Amino acid sequence: MRQRQSRRFQHGVTLIEILIVLAIIATLAAVVVPHFHQYQQTQARKAAIGRLVQLQAWVETQVITKAYYPSVSHSELLEQGLVCADCQVSSDYQFSIKGSKTSYRIIAHPLADSRQHDDPCNRLVLHPNGVITSMSAETSCSLPSE
Repeated sequence: MRQRQSRRFQHGVTLIEILIVLAIIATLAAVVVPHFHQYQQTQARKAAIGRLVQLQAWVETQVITKAYYPSVSHSELLEQGLVCADCQVSSDYQFSIKGSKTSYRIIAHPLADSRQHDDPCNRLVLHPNGVITSMSAETSCSLPSE
């Protein structure tokens, strides 16, 4: 008789209960993971915009001290701090400065092996008037306004 009573009061988790919990976790993960990736892209884009502004300050300093707009297309110079010692580098973007006699553009190119390779904004361009544009036709690209 004791065996029957002990079976009636079993404590434990059934296979069905485990499967239900796994289904709930899988559903939550399916919703959260894409949003997290999108959040990471947005944060990396904002960081790149901050670095563009840092480079713009350096370019403006060069214009004041040397009276010309510099042109730097070699990212290693930027990464080693040989061009702009205070500017930070990014593991998601490669930066270049296209200078001419009268103007300049600072461009952030997403690296192919980074999380930004499929960013809807693609390349970011900072113009001398402070406007940041994207070299992408995507409408889902959100950039700061003037």
